[in-house]
Amino acid sequence: MRGFLILSSILAILIGWLFWAAPHGHASGSVFAVTRVEWQGTNCIAYFASSNADPRVVGYPSFDCTVGPLSSPRWAEWEQNRTPGQVVGVDPVMDDNNWMKCTVWINGQVVVTDFALKSDRREISCLRTVR
Repeated sequence: MRGFLILSSILAILIGWLFWAAPHGHASGSVFAVTRVEWQGTNCIAYFASSNADPRVVGYPSFDCTVGPLSSPRWAEWEQNRTPGQVVGVDPVMDDNNWMKCTVWINGQVVVTDFALKSDRREISCLRTVR
């Protein structure tokens, strides 16, 4: 009997942990996305993203700035709630930065990451359409 109680307790803990650790969806098929861009070289970055007014379309450039020594890495994060067919993430512009990296998490899971050096002469993008 004592072994059964111990085994039952362990099973209940495991089921609770699995439920807590599983990604949780949102009402009506929506997702929660977090996008993080890291860069080094300038105080400000330009980026393209969807707006809350029309999350299906990537719009005009926006800017994000942080202060500090130019030799220090910078970062910015955006949170978005979206439904299928809408766009999450950002498309940052490399400009005069030495390097740039972006990552998108949807409901806690990494769905895309991109990295480039200035010497690569390429742009990175972390835009995705929610399915």
